[in-house]
Amino acid sequence: MGPISGATCTVSFGFPSAVGSVVEYSIVSENVGPNGITSGPDGNIWFTENNGHNIGQTTPWGWITEFPIPTVTATTSGTTTGPDGNIWFLEKGSANNIGRLEIAPNSVTEYPIPSGIGQQIATGPDRRVWFTEVSAQKIGAVYSNGFIQEYSLAAGHYPSGIVGGPDGNMWFTDNGGTDIGRMTPSGVATYFGITNYADTITVGVDGNLWFTESYYLGKMTTAGTLTQYSAPAPATWNIIPGNDGALWFFENGSGPSGPASTLGSMTTSGVSAATVSAGALGVSATFGSDGNLWVTESSVNKIARITP
Repeated sequence: MGPISGATCTVSFGFPSAVGSVVEYSIVSENVGPNGITSGPDGNIWFTENNGHNIGQTTPWGWITEFPIPTVTATTSGTTTGPDGNIWFLEKGSANNIGRLEIAPNSVTEYPIPSGIGQQIATGPDRRVWFTEVSAQKIGAVYSNGFIQEYSLAAGHYPSGIVGGPDGNMWFTDNGGTDIGRMTPSGVATYFGITNYADTITVGVDGNLWFTESYYLGKMTTAGTLTQYSAPAPATWNIIPGNDGALWFFENGSGPSGPASTLGSMTTSGVSAATVSAGALGVSATFGSDGNLWVTESSVNKIARITP
């Protein structure tokens, strides 16, 4: 399917509300449910919409723009900045696609996923964009021209989170078992056992793989050596590397008006560090070019900027 022009985009200034070190910006389109978020090479923050049919962009000062996707009935989920400098994302609902938004001239192209629904997406060291397919038990990779190649996993393995490793391989969490998986660029998978089911995974400044594991934060070397650290809160998810060299993650909790999040951090030596209130329940986070944390708050339809 060909690209759609960004000329019909929705533009608004997100109305800020300050909560301590948190500034929240409301999305003008109602109930779109902001989801995945990534820092773009243009200095802006880009996000997907779990209930909407757009790709959103916010400037560091809260100017929000939404760009429609060609399949108007589909919704968008995970997102990453690709090796080509464009924004890549997953589509769900009425269509199972990989989407690419070219930052200039803000046009979107869709590529159908052959087998199933994409779960998480990440840029690989081989200059392909990789994604997990839980229900199909596959991991896919898309080239810059849109060609998609899929690799099947062994029976009983259901890939979820994924990240490009410093060793040239892709690393992923496995919802089908208590494993961390490693996949070579040619699609050969190896599994390393852990204690609990893992969720999201990232690479720390120490060159190790870090992942959330309910009551633990896990660290795994590229050789498969596992270390676990007790999490500050019983439920943790969505771990990302921080500009300060630490690992940042959500801690599930409750607030005066409903579910809320705290952003916790841990050093690469396993020492719990700062925590920051994130206001409403956060879904995904990224560090922006301004040095702040940017968080999607799906339940309240806002994007939050948090000063660590």
